[in-house]
Amino acid sequence: MLGKNGQPVIDFFERLSKVFFNILSIVMKLAPVGAFGGMAFTIGKYGLSTLIPLGKLMICVYATMALFVFIVLNFICKLYKFSLWKYLAHI
Repeated sequence: MLGKNGQPVIDFFERLSKVFFNILSIVMKLAPVGAFGGMAFTIGKYGLSTLIPLGKLMICVYATMALFVFIVLNFICKLYKFSLWKYLAHI
């Protein structure tokens, strides 16, 4: 589309894209270490009781996902006349 004149611009953006994806890869690999460090610091400073709100949050998230599957997804499955259980087995 740009022809020979635009090839240097395309090459530049391809190299820039590779650099950004390499940086993103490094960040994604280090993110769990950072999360662990943050949790370790919080527990070390404030004690194990700080895990209680996190546990409550996890329970709420899982309960919400279960409600979504058994209410919303079940409604959609019935609307299109197929079994929720067969769909869940498929995915």
